[in-house]
Amino acid sequence: MRATMRGRMHPRVLFFVALLGFAFALTPASAFAADQGEVAARERRAREHFDEGVKLYDAKPPDYAGALSEFEAAMRDKPSWIIEQNIALALRALRRYPEALDALEETLRIGGADVKADARAQILTAITDLSPLIAELHVTVRAKGGPAPDGIALVVDGVRQRLENGQVTLRVGVGEHTVEVLSPHVAKKDRVRVAGRERAEVVVLVPSGAGTLVVNAEPGDRVVMQGVTRGVGRTTVSLPPGPARVEVLRATGSTFADSVTVVEDEAVTLDVPRAHGAAETDLGQADADPRRKDRRWLIEAGGAGMYTNLRLGGPLGETTEGKNRTLYGGSFLLRAGRRITSTLGIGLATELGSLTTFDYPSPIGKGATASTRLDTWAFGGGLFFMTPGDLSFGADATISFLGQEATTSLGDPSKANDSRHASGVGAALTADAGARYVWDRVTVGAFLFGTLHGVGAVLDANDSRALLDEPGFRVGARVLVGVRL
Repeated sequence: MRATMRGRMHPRVLFFVALLGFAFALTPASAFAADQGEVAARERRAREHFDEGVKLYDAKPPDYAGALSEFEAAMRDKPSWIIEQNIALALRALRRYPEALDALEETLRIGGADVKADARAQILTAITDLSPLIAELHVTVRAKGGPAPDGIALVVDGVRQRLENGQVTLRVGVGEHTVEVLSPHVAKKDRVRVAGRERAEVVVLVPSGAGTLVVNAEPGDRVVMQGVTRGVGRTTVSLPPGPARVEVLRATGSTFADSVTVVEDEAVTLDVPRAHGAAETDLGQADADPRRKDRRWLIEAGGAGMYTNLRLGGPLGETTEGKNRTLYGGSFLLRAGRRITSTLGIGLATELGSLTTFDYPSPIGKGATASTRLDTWAFGGGLFFMTPGDLSFGADATISFLGQEATTSLGDPSKANDSRHASGVGAALTADAGARYVWDRVTVGAFLFGTLHGVGAVLDANDSRALLDEPGFRVGARVLVGVRL
């Protein structure tokens, strides 16, 4: 059965037209070549290959593959749109429809205006007839969350394809096709089936062999890895999977260092605390950079509101009939501390406070009332703990030397006003817990606290007696404003 274009054009007719055009194409234009002998030899070889291709195509049985090889050899020696047209005919006979369509389009491109109207019509008809036998395959190769790594090879139906930006679009025949992706990290093989005139999208995900590390550093901070600066401020780098050591040289002069584990095809974030954070390089180490400022000192001052419920002793107790009295008041606190590690410190504190009661009935006289004021002064030291971060949570425990002075004023309608006075010394244990917000050097904190206290001897004009019948307990809340040095 003879091959035809569209089933109506006999191949001998096509080759006859081709030979006429071919013979015409090999005339005077070549006379301008510098080496007439070489040109003549190439023309002779081209004619021989072309004639042999015609014979193989028209043989019984036909040898389409041999004919294609001869036409391609002729095309190399003497390019011609007519030879390209015969290449398309051989490819169609071999059922290599996508390549046949490419050859027909190339024929029109090479021939341009030299392609006569009837020949152009035959070629366009052949292109239309081939369209139902051809599909389009668009392959994208990429890594999870990013472009494909270097070294990726794409093979479609056994033929290696060139990727541009990880993509390629191919004309393929209808049916099943094999898509292979080869890389240093993985080999993947997929199959895809396409129908005529269909556009199939194939996305192949491959391991990238790397992960992403995002270092959230402050503007001006330098991010260093293995002695190389990788960025300033917020920095994103691609790294092989596994542990990575990160150093951040802050603009303030201090250094932050930490280790992270990079995960393949995932993004890992490292948040860098500000210079006051606990994650700074160990405070016990010597400063490698003389500009470094660890700001280990913290000085705070502020006020507190508090209350206590206690039973007065000695001569003051006579005014209360041995009952507990609730006193309300406030205090002023000043304390200073120094960190000895990144989170733990020691400090000293002093506090002045005053509490008082409302008037209450007194048994001293009929209609008599009394009010008591308790003034305190404490000085001591202790430990404090502070977490890192802009919002810092902490706790303090302080043992203080305590001085207390109480005065009860009596109001008796039948007598002149009278007052009784007593003072004492002792110890107190104070614990507080709360949070601070830190702006570089300045801190603002709010805390709840409790103080367990007692007193020793009373120093008054009457006798040495206990100021309080039993130890007392004060509770309250304080707000402190501080500075870091």
